[in-house]
Amino acid sequence: MLPDPEIEPQSFELDRVWLRFRDPAVEAVFLSETVRSSINAIRGYFLAGTALYALFALLDLVVRDKAMHLMLIIRLGIVVPILFVLFCTTFFSIFYKVVQAALATAMLVSGLGIVAMTAIMAPPFNSQYSIIISAFLVTSYQVAVLMNPIPATTFVANNFFLLLSAAVGLFSGYTTELYIRKAYVGQRVVEAKNRLVSEALREAVRANKSKSEFLATMSHELRTPLNAIIGFSEIIMRELFGALANDRYVDYAKDIHHSGAHLLAIINDILDLAKAESGKLQLSEDEFPISDLLTQCQRICGHIAKSNRVKLDFFCAEQDLCVYADKRLLVQILVNLISNAIKFAPEGAVRVQVSAHYRDGIVISVSDDGIGIAPENIERVMKAFEQVEASYTRVRSGCGLGLPYAKSLTELHGGTLKIESQLECGTTVIVNLPAGRIVGNASASALKSAG
Repeated sequence: MLPDPEIEPQSFELDRVWLRFRDPAVEAVFLSETVRSSINAIRGYFLAGTALYALFALLDLVVRDKAMHLMLIIRLGIVVPILFVLFCTTFFSIFYKVVQAALATAMLVSGLGIVAMTAIMAPPFNSQYSIIISAFLVTSYQVAVLMNPIPATTFVANNFFLLLSAAVGLFSGYTTELYIRKAYVGQRVVEAKNRLVSEALREAVRANKSKSEFLATMSHELRTPLNAIIGFSEIIMRELFGALANDRYVDYAKDIHHSGAHLLAIINDILDLAKAESGKLQLSEDEFPISDLLTQCQRICGHIAKSNRVKLDFFCAEQDLCVYADKRLLVQILVNLISNAIKFAPEGAVRVQVSAHYRDGIVISVSDDGIGIAPENIERVMKAFEQVEASYTRVRSGCGLGLPYAKSLTELHGGTLKIESQLECGTTVIVNLPAGRIVGNASASALKSAG
């Protein structure tokens, strides 16, 4: 029995924050009497809630989502049985001791069930599902109020919170659906761009292969008549079949011979570059002293340096060092690099330095004090036929094959080629060959011990 308010009015003091009587005894009696007076309504709510939750399985069958079977398990196999068990406990005395926990469990289980089913549904059904449930709950509440009228202020307050919670849920579902659809569009756009890039890449590979095949074919076609031109011009230049009546014919023959030889050298570079790019250029490797390589390069490039008033210096600490490589191609690498350096260092100096170490491998550097290369152009000059100078304004000859060809031949030997340059300060090209190409000799043991 509740305490008499006239005798103990302080016992009915209410905590408005937690909506509890401050006196525990009063709170206990209040809860007991309230539950006993409304037990039939509680049972009705439990039974109606369980039935409605089960009937919503019809909506699952209508939607027929891919996760329908899992949804039915959640609804009919988990939530509905728990609600029904809670309904059955209302007929036992223990329910009056756990009434708050039982009601909270019913709300929690039913709410989590809806959240779980909404989460596993594939869009767009999850958002539609939330709309249907929200609309049904709001409508059901209006019908319940018509059947069991309540004060207008309570009706308005309840509707406010019900509609607010429904609106928050729908907005959350809307934003989730919008994000999913935007992500879907973004994914499709990326996939379409990837297809275009892949197709462009395949087309570029095909075009590069066709270019290499064309260059190889044209090089073969041009070499035959050029060899004839060079051969016949040399016969005329040397006057093998008798003296010419005019010396100017000899000079012309020399010009024809030199021009033909120059053109043949360019065509040979194009042919070898095409072979290197297509993987058809094979190495003819052998052991030879590094000094032979430098001597041959000095003989080939000496007259070019002299005619351009460029000082050409060679430095090699290991003169008796032997390497295992394709001598002809290594000579071609160095000749291309030295010729390039001479071309862009007029009346300057070009230094060729060779060092070898069992840790760093063979390092060959070609340095000049010429005009240098801007950092943004270094990548360009490594591409075939690229020229930093404009075609109408450049004053230096060449077709842009020297560096790309040298790079391809270096990589064919398993090495690397890099450029270090600065405008107006000169350029250094460094060729690094693997240490495995160093052949043991008189100084090899000293190199190995030093490493």
